[in-house]
Amino acid sequence: MMEHLAGSVSSASGSNFGMSMMQSAQPLSFTTNAGTQFVNMGGMGMMSNGVLVMVDAMLQADGTILAQRVQWGMGNGGAMTDGIVANVTGMPPAQIGLVVQNGSGQGMMSSFFSNNVTVNLGSGTAYGMNTDGMDMSNLPFTPKFDASHIYPGERVRCFSSGAMGSGGKGGMGGGGMMGTLTASECDLAQQGFRGTVSDYSSSGGQATFTMTLASDCYFSAMTDASTVTVYQQPGTELYGLTSIANGQSVEVRGLMFNDNGVFRMVGRRILNP
Repeated sequence: MMEHLAGSVSSASGSNFGMSMMQSAQPLSFTTNAGTQFVNMGGMGMMSNGVLVMVDAMLQADGTILAQRVQWGMGNGGAMTDGIVANVTGMPPAQIGLVVQNGSGQGMMSSFFSNNVTVNLGSGTAYGMNTDGMDMSNLPFTPKFDASHIYPGERVRCFSSGAMGSGGKGGMGGGGMMGTLTASECDLAQQGFRGTVSDYSSSGGQATFTMTLASDCYFSAMTDASTVTVYQQPGTELYGLTSIANGQSVEVRGLMFNDNGVFRMVGRRILNP
């Protein structure tokens, strides 16, 4: 499954559309059918060049890519950037520094990839969480992501109704900023980590464990945290394994939260790396 891809529509015809994004040298081509779910849009009739969308898709046996879910992000003329929060300025934050992992739209360039941009936040910025496919039920803490709860190490996706502005030279995790975006919306995005399991404990359909991260993990470098607490929910999917045991190496994908200084990750998927 190709999940949570984001980019700008490069073509649209009938039940098919193309999407350009920084993570792909060439536009990706998608097909839709009666089962495709359109979120915040009326269907293919709203597709036009430059529109920013998020797509969950599945590679088909015939080599085509079927879009299972398409969500409206921003209209033509806007921009999107996606990456890891490197720093937060102000409280509530006026700006965040973002190490770019993806981007698309007006003013976005491939040279931004793995470099830094500034995202301006304000009273008009809307906040959300990408909980698609997530089981967020009965957690022992309250997941929060808003103007008062945004932290280094978290992955976010920001949309702007305007273009990305220019900036100075940047570098991975530090240095000057290569561009500036004013966010209309900022969403907590799902991210992945690899580590070693300890303190595994299960109760009913839920389980928790400590995941020790690699010493060179970017998250550790940004937060000084060497471990995170992982929540395996009844809806968490297991891939390449049937159970989890202490000492096992796993890869976890989900949402990361800073809960009063404790890093907690709700798993969407746990994989055998």
